[in-house]
Amino acid sequence: MINFKKITNIYKEDSDIKNEFENFIRNDDFPCVAAIAALKRKQIKTYVADNMACPNDDKMY
Repeated sequence: MINFKKITNIYKEDSDIKNEFENFIRNDDFPCVAAIAALKRKQIKTYVADNMACPNDDKMY
């Protein structure tokens, strides 16, 4: 079972968030084989936005 830990520090570097996300997919209990395959093939692009409700981060450069 995946352990969803309480977030203790919400202010993190983008690279830390990306690494946590990738480690979440690498977890042996993660069930999505498509995500695991995409990660292994480096086909996942990550984008860290401040607030999903705010349109400031809607445009990717």
